[in-house]
Amino acid sequence: MNALPEVHRLSFYTSYRQFYLVDSDVKYDTASPDFWSAEAIKRGLAVGDGVLGVGTASYGHIRFFFQVAASEPTLPLSPWQRVVEGSIHLTKGRFAIIDCPDSNVEIEGNCPPGDHRLRVYGAFLDQVVEGTHGDDYFDFYWLVLWPAAYSEPRALKVFDEAGKS
Repeated sequence: MNALPEVHRLSFYTSYRQFYLVDSDVKYDTASPDFWSAEAIKRGLAVGDGVLGVGTASYGHIRFFFQVAASEPTLPLSPWQRVVEGSIHLTKGRFAIIDCPDSNVEIEGNCPPGDHRLRVYGAFLDQVVEGTHGDDYFDFYWLVLWPAAYSEPRALKVFDEAGKS
């Protein structure tokens, strides 16, 4: 029987509706005007050398599960409002999830060096908490990182802000 990959529960404060998965051994640039292009904003995922930017509904406290898997995840798409994925090359297999803009390391880990895909599942992207300042949401994410050939980012399920689906 194969052991299930460990799932980490994370909860932290991040600003500007984003956080990052980074290659710990590469100097990355999240300030480039090309990083959060109009297409990346619509998709909810930005891709750069040594960095993936995850777009969130919340400007503040976020929560999610994170796991490193041996192969492509098999979570069904149906309960999620947005599902996107992008590639990152991990030069020495060291990665970190960091907040924005302070770059505080929220979790770090190791995996085999090389190309990996990060799939981001997002839910409750339209759930504002009544009686708050407008940036307190129930949004929730599940991130899965696995070894895979480097390829273009793609949206498996798009969240339509206007249609709320």
